[in-house]
Amino acid sequence: DFGVAKSSVSAWVLDVVLDSAGIAKLRKHNKLRAVTAGLAHKRIAEARVAVVVKEAAEEWIKLKQNPFFMLGVGLYMGEGAKRTPVLGFSNSEQGIMRLWLCWCRYFLGDVPITARLVVHTNAQKHVAVKYWSDLLHKYSVRLAGVDAYKSSASGNRLPINRLPYGTIHVQQGVGSRYNHAKMMEWIRLAKEI
Repeated sequence: DFGVAKSSVSAWVLDVVLDSAGIAKLRKHNKLRAVTAGLAHKRIAEARVAVVVKEAAEEWIKLKQNPFFMLGVGLYMGEGAKRTPVLGFSNSEQGIMRLWLCWCRYFLGDVPITARLVVHTNAQKHVAVKYWSDLLHKYSVRLAGVDAYKSSASGNRLPINRLPYGTIHVQQGVGSRYNHAKMMEWIRLAKEI
C-alpha cells in the first residue's frame, strides 16, 4: 500500500507490457492474497461460531424450561438441516411449518427467511403455491421459487397425488450459520436430558 488510489496506479501502469513470467508472478501474488484473505475470514467465522456455541449453552439453562422452545428444538431435530451450516427446515404439513415459522419469529426475531416449494411434476403448481402463500406471507417469508420433480420413491409406486401441495423448504438468510450452530448445540444439549 503506497497511500495512492488504485485508480491512479492503474492509470500510471496502463501502458506497461508484461511478459508471461511477469503475468504469472502477478497471478501468483493475487492468488496468495486471495488464499490468505480466505483463511483469515475462515478463522474469524470459526471464532464467531465458537462464541455463538458458548452463548447457546448459556441460553439453554433458561430456555430449556420453555415448552415452546423445546418444541422448536424437537421439530428441528426431526426435520431440520443438520449437515449443512444453514438453518433450514422442510415439511409438507402446513401445521408443522406454521409451528416452525412461529418459533423462528419468536426466538430468532425478524431474520430473513426464504422458501422454495417442491412439487411433483403432475401436481398443479398454482394450487400448491396458493396453499402455502398465506402462511408464508403471515410470517414474512419470501417464496424464492417452485421446483418440479418426478418422484423415484418406492420405484414410482406411490400415488402422484400423495403430496398435492408439495414440500416447502425454508431457510434463514443472513446469520444462518450462527443460528444453525446454536441449534446444533441446543440439540446436543437436548440429547443429554
